[in-house]
Amino acid sequence: LVANRFVFQAGDGTPELKGKIRVWLGDASKKLMDLPSDFMIDFLFLDGIPSEYLSYLKAAEPHLAPGALIVADNAGVFASGGLKNYLEYVRGSHDKFESRYIESTLEWRDDVPDGFEVTKYSSPSGGSENI
Repeated sequence: LVANRFVFQAGDGTPELKGKIRVWLGDASKKLMDLPSDFMIDFLFLDGIPSEYLSYLKAAEPHLAPGALIVADNAGVFASGGLKNYLEYVRGSHDKFESRYIESTLEWRDDVPDGFEVTKYSSPSGGSENI
């Protein structure tokens, strides 16, 4: 129910967001690969199967606008498990990404440390500001 409300709000339910956010339901890797070649992404929020985050990002890469932000949820609790390859990729690809970890807690447990990996995409020609 909550997810449906957020999809509605992002899609058109909040006047300030109307026309600014597109929401698709389905397999992220497939949806991203089906985008028109000229479609650009300014903000990508990854919150799904942790071991799939890297495939989601790679599918989105051809569509990332210079300076695009990628936020990966649960980058603390899954850092040494399902997100390990994703984190190694964004932290090790200095020619494309600048990345940092933001500490938080699980959304339903304040006593369990977690966080977000916030990554900024640098266009091949450079020119990005620090995050």
